[in-house]
Amino acid sequence: DRVKVSTEILDDVENMAGTIRNELKYSVDMAVNTAILSGAGGDSIEGITHWASLYVTTGIKTTNPNNKDAILAACKQIRILYFNPSHVFINPLDMANIELEKNNQDIYVLPPFATADGKIISGVTVTPTPSIPLGYVLIGDMHRCKVREKEAFKVMVGWSNDDFDRNLLTMVGERRMHLFKLRERDAGGDDRAGGDALLHQVLLHRLG
Repeated sequence: DRVKVSTEILDDVENMAGTIRNELKYSVDMAVNTAILSGAGGDSIEGITHWASLYVTTGIKTTNPNNKDAILAACKQIRILYFNPSHVFINPLDMANIELEKNNQDIYVLPPFATADGKIISGVTVTPTPSIPLGYVLIGDMHRCKVREKEAFKVMVGWSNDDFDRNLLTMVGERRMHLFKLRERDAGGDDRAGGDALLHQVLLHRLG
């Protein structure tokens, strides 16, 4: 991220450079979190959602399925493929609907496989984030997803275009990192069946 700032305000306001640096870091950190989950690639990170497969498992049945059931079923699919789901990422509005679900007696619904606050379902941590589209949930074995930081956050200061004539400075904040996934291998060294199915983006729909 970047911001233009006048040399006067840097001189006149105490600790203004530090304040701007903190705001740049917050903005860059938020952009990194979004890119790791849903980045489009190209000049940025290709996010995890681009690796994800769709939910395809059959044979799981229940009556009046809801979104908690859908998350549980997706976790089971990942376990069938020899992975251990560690995180669920869900849109905050979908999370709110899960938390506010009631039965026909106006009593909040709490299944035996979820904690009271809904933050753990089928033993998997649930994290609300606007980086996931409404109506979808991303579930995966995040231990198989690795982020390696090449360069920690830094701020560069310089002139661009007519900054010098206008008493302006351009402050640029950036981080460099790599995102990659590990493949699962069996004892013989061959890729285990389902090795590419690391993560599964699952439509939050009724299983029936």
